[in-house]
Amino acid sequence: ASVIVTGRHGYKCSVTVYFTINPISVAGLTGLSVNRISDRTFSGSPIKPKPTVKYTNEKGKTVTLSSKYYNVIYSDNVEAGTAHILVTGRGNYGGTASGTFEITQRALTKGVKVKGFKSAVKLGSGAATQSNLTLVCGKYELTEGIDYTVRYENNTAAGKAKVIIEAADDSSFKGSITKSFRVK
Repeated sequence: ASVIVTGRHGYKCSVTVYFTINPISVAGLTGLSVNRISDRTFSGSPIKPKPTVKYTNEKGKTVTLSSKYYNVIYSDNVEAGTAHILVTGRGNYGGTASGTFEITQRALTKGVKVKGFKSAVKLGSGAATQSNLTLVCGKYELTEGIDYTVRYENNTAAGKAKVIIEAADDSSFKGSITKSFRVK
């Protein structure tokens, strides 16, 4: 950067002074923090909550850093578990800060649609099943054996049967859905 000093009141000379503006290191700021971000529920898409970044200035005052002075990189932010945020300074701000938030399991009964379910199924060789079931959460299609398991009750003879869809262990889902159907 530079500043030009020009004479006034009869002085005609000017002087240009060059100087460097060094970035403020985000990592070096006192009390730098990324706010605690509340838990989010699994959605099937990347979750990107906006962090609030604060630091303590030279006067001891806590200041919120405008988002125009940092970039945010997210990781592990799709599946249930701990997601990570890395804040990197830009412009006159350098350095990094980090934070985390939790992605909680989604209940199968909340926002998960069961497609291909039939209210009546013919008894085949041994058992009647719902062979064309597809589960979706938004744009995310669940995978049997990874996201959920399927079991049946009373599906080997004509009458009322049940299909029970249960969240798989270690998946981003929890709970179960039970649907009744008629075996004919």
